[in-house]
Amino acid sequence: FRSNKYKWKDFYKMINGQLINNKNKYHINYDNCFFNILPFIKKIILYQPSDILKNINLVDLPGLYDKSKIRTDKTNKYLNNETDFIIIVENNNRAITSAFIDKSLTNHIANIISKKRITDILIAITHIDTTYDSIIDDYKEENEYDEDDELNEEELSEVLSEFNERISNTEQTISENIKNKESLKIYNIDSESINIQCCSSKNKINKDLDMNTINKLREYIHNLSTKRGFKYESIIS
Repeated sequence: FRSNKYKWKDFYKMINGQLINNKNKYHINYDNCFFNILPFIKKIILYQPSDILKNINLVDLPGLYDKSKIRTDKTNKYLNNETDFIIIVENNNRAITSAFIDKSLTNHIANIISKKRITDILIAITHIDTTYDSIIDDYKEENEYDEDDELNEEELSEVLSEFNERISNTEQTISENIKNKESLKIYNIDSESINIQCCSSKNKINKDLDMNTINKLREYIHNLSTKRGFKYESIIS
């Protein structure tokens, strides 16, 4: 499938046996039998013209807390046999909780990182634009502004300062939670081993604030894959 030619939300509803517009059953029809095919799908491969994907495969795994044992087993198998570096993705609101590190860097994951000597671990903190939007909303509410009121330059500067402080607190909280997790110490994994990148799918979250964070994330992954390519070439030669 090519992502620019397919409506992926509709596709997911179809394979998951959901209704669309309350009219058509989005089940697969086989010999006049409608059924949910999602449990039978081994993997879906998406192709995207990207320099990053020339050198690596990005694999979205269900995680180790999925309700389905089959999907959990597949995640374990892939981590043990095919993973070369790990990207953990979480939104900004949930990432600051101690439970995030406990669930993301379990003993099992830490053991795989140590056993396979995975030196590159990336934590991608997403939706930071929504953090900015919530600060704007809070500011307007505190100052009894209408929702459509525009903030002046000085007020936007205050909002930006609060935004930067929250993002910095997120990074610091994650680093502290990593340092305090005893099981990571056993496997010699510390905050220096893990790169934290805050990102947003938006290049700008307002007309003056240029995020560019998604581009930085792409650059990090691209540089990482290039470095790995040189490493493997030297090993082979």
